[in-house]
Amino acid sequence: MQQDAPKINLFLLGEPSVGKTSLFLTWKNPADTFAEFYLPTVSHDFHQQPYEASGKQYELNIYDASGMENYIYMYKPNLEKADGVIVMFDVTNKESFTKALKWVQLAKETAKSGTEYLLVGSKTDLEGERQVKREEAEEFAKTHGFN
Repeated sequence: MQQDAPKINLFLLGEPSVGKTSLFLTWKNPADTFAEFYLPTVSHDFHQQPYEASGKQYELNIYDASGMENYIYMYKPNLEKADGVIVMFDVTNKESFTKALKWVQLAKETAKSGTEYLLVGSKTDLEGERQVKREEAEEFAKTHGFN
């Protein structure tokens, strides 16, 4: 990794068990196979990797933040440096979608101006168990200024 490569700090936020760690581990090691169960993340996990966009090299720093509220204080200082925030919810769990607003508010109160936001619904392969319609999520994203 280039020493002088600009850093991009990306945070994964959301309730426990919405799939943040699964997405994080996919970035960390794309060759790994999907695991049905994960241990809960305590505070946050961190991964750094090179990233290229438009012919320019970057250092991508990915933070998998715990969904447990009692750990927010531990990763909040890093969240202040976020360039991007992915707020995740589980499409089979309506409560996780409802609580996504809490994570959006935390990020917008803490992260620097100009931070980009993305809303991600996980577990879309479980269509028969879906509790959150795509249209609901799209409206939520639009209402809260997601790109």
